[in-house]
Amino acid sequence: MLPKPPDANAALSPLLDAGEDLIWYDQPDPKSVITSQWSSAMVGMVIFGFALTWAFMAVQEGAPFPVIGVGCGIAGVGLWLAAAPLRKPYEAKFVYYAITNKRLIIAELWRKKRVQSFYPENIRDVEILDGANGLSDVIFGKTVNMVKEEVGDGNTRLSKHIKLDGFFGIRDADQVAKAVSDLKESN
Repeated sequence: MLPKPPDANAALSPLLDAGEDLIWYDQPDPKSVITSQWSSAMVGMVIFGFALTWAFMAVQEGAPFPVIGVGCGIAGVGLWLAAAPLRKPYEAKFVYYAITNKRLIIAELWRKKRVQSFYPENIRDVEILDGANGLSDVIFGKTVNMVKEEVGDGNTRLSKHIKLDGFFGIRDADQVAKAVSDLKESN
């Protein structure tokens, strides 16, 4: 397993209910989130380049400040997206995964401070998705939403949006998946 950061136990302890025992905890490997961010980075670079070009041309044409400001604002959004491969590994240091004797916990303790709990009755089929460098994902929930979208001329289409719940970018996925399955069976 990855070495436990010194603050992981301290970060998770306040989240536990009375009589709840920590069985396993870990964090995603920061390197595992980099590859998932390349598409965002590419889109961000295109937006950044377009917006900077637009703002530069607006300055040369003597456009009013609000037009230039909009271009700079859009460039900022592009830069934020382009920096995702640099930003996400840092954010991963504030994500904690835990298995207790009562539930699974995903705690994101940076900015939004969001804690998700998955009780045995909420755990679906447990699946392991193998990744690179000995890191894998343990998936225990899947939400499928059908979204109706307008595509123009009064036409609509249905698109499927899938959200996976799980522990991403972890080592020893087989042992973790067994512990998740054991918790599921305890219901």
